[in-house]
Amino acid sequence: MVQEWACRSCKHLVPRGTERCPYCGSSDIATSYVGVAIVLNPDDSELARLLGVSESGKYGIRIQ
Repeated sequence: MVQEWACRSCKHLVPRGTERCPYCGSSDIATSYVGVAIVLNPDDSELARLLGVSESGKYGIRIQ
């Protein structure tokens, strides 16, 4: 399994070795995070609201 990294700005998980987040363009990439959330329908998702995300995707919950 390929370990992913997480963008500290938008919380999206990105491929390992990524220098810039393909979702928001930030270069603030973390190599460590705890927990994963998959948001399918952000408009109706309580989890998306709690995470502060508005797009479908795979997110890190606690980014270190």
